[in-house]
Amino acid sequence: MTETLNWTPAATKPDADISVLCWRDDAEVCEWFAGWWDDQAGAWFDCASGGIVEGVTHWADVRGPK
Repeated sequence: MTETLNWTPAATKPDADISVLCWRDDAEVCEWFAGWWDDQAGAWFDCASGGIVEGVTHWADVRGPK
C-alpha cells in the first residue's frame, strides 16, 4: 500500500485538533516528526516530547491505511 503525501506550506495552519506529519528545516537540523499546531500558543508542538518546535516549513495530513 502506498500513500502520496501532499505537503502544505506552514504559513497555512492545520486544524488545531489533529496531529500531522511536520517537516522541520533550519540551520541545525532537517527532519520530519509528528506534531500539531496550537492556535492559542501560536506554535508547533512535537507529539513525542510535547515541546515547542521551531523551524517547521511544511506539514502533511497523513491518512494511513484504511
